[in-house]
This record gives sequence, C-alpha cells and structure tokens, in this order.
Amino acid sequence: MESKLYENIFLHSSKMVVSDQSNWMADVVFVIEGTANMSPYIESLKSNYILPTLEYFNGSPPDDRDCGSDTNCTMYALVVFFAADCAPETASNCFHPTPSTHKFLTLLDNVKFIGGGAESHSHVAEGLSTALQAFDDFATLRENGVQTQKHCILICNSPPYPIPALESVSYQGLMTEQLAGVMMDIILLGLDWPSNESPVGSLPSQNQVVPSSIQKVQLLDSHL
Repeated sequence: MESKLYENIFLHSSKMVVSDQSNWMADVVFVIEGTANMSPYIESLKSNYILPTLEYFNGSPPDDRDCGSDTNCTMYALVVFFAADCAPETASNCFHPTPSTHKFLTLLDNVKFIGGGAESHSHVAEGLSTALQAFDDFATLRENGVQTQKHCILICNSPPYPIPALESVSYQGLMTEQLAGVMMDIILLGLDWPSNESPVGSLPSQNQVVPSSIQKVQLLDSHL
C-alpha cells in the first residue's frame, strides 16, 4: 500500500522565527507547479508558507535594497514545472539563482499559473530533475570550499506523470520516486500542497523536525 505523506504532516506555529545566518549559509530551491491547478491557492501559499520560509532563511523580511553576495550568503532559485499541454515549450523552467528574497518574490509574482486544466497530472519529475541540476550549478557560483545547507521545497497540487524525466541531461531517465531518492542523500526536501490529499503520496518519507517558520511541510530524509 502506498504511504500517504499527508498523514504525517507537521503543523507549526505561524509566528515568525528569524534565523541567525552568521554561522551558516544555504542553497534553497523552490520547485512549484505552474499550472492553473495552483492558481486558487498560490496567494495563500505565498503569505502563509513561502514568505515565512524565505524570512527564516534570510534572517529578515524581503527588502528591495538587499543585494547580497553570490558567495557569502544564502541563495535562492525558482523552478516552475508544467503539464503536458505546455508542449512544445519545455516542461520546466529554472530562473537564475539570486541572493535577494525580494528578487525571488518578483520572479514568483511573474509566474502566470495557467494551463494544465485538462490534465490530471503534472511534470513533477521534470521539476525535481531541474532542481537537482540547479544544486549542481550552485557550486559553480560559490568560492571553492564553501559549505552550504541544501534545501528543496516542492509545492504542487497534481500527482506526477508515471514517466521519467527527459529534459535533464544529468538526471534523464529517472522517475519521480528515484529523483526523490537522490535528494534524500544530499538535500532536505519539503513538500507542501493546498488540497486535502498529498498529490505525491508514493514518495518515501521519514518524520523530522522542521524550522518553526514552516507551517505545513513533510520532510524527507537528510544526512546534512
């Protein structure tokens, strides 16, 4: 029987807890379904989940004056994935990493969240494979020897197609569950969904403590 991540969701206080980044840095990738299935929920998710998470990692609220540095602070990347009706366009897009949470939110605000209305699934595998590639690319943007925590946050409302990732060169041919398995060895993966049941209920899971700024999240295994 497939496990249901929804049964093991952690509920946390909405009170903001600002982190102290003086001793650590992170690479943070949000992987978000960009179809119309997310449209009714995205504003609520921004307010109650995405903004608190960004503030936790950033140590302060988003500020348009925050420039940051590509090598000495936490960085953020946005991956948006779609459904089959996006063809012939790519099934996922990755925006260039930024140290600015304000710029990240601007990128997210420009996502249309359309299409996919006739589809019951979405390209979750393409989103996860693109996220893994983004983590590989983070290393080229930082100075040699810089150690970071790695966090991937998947937000979706449609189950994955039962097909492997095809667009990523490094992770081509891997199914959604296999990609999650790769992530379990190197990063912390959180999942959030707006509906009453998890759309990715077949992914492996283990209960773990999460930052108090994250209100509704289930984490996979992490060896960090």
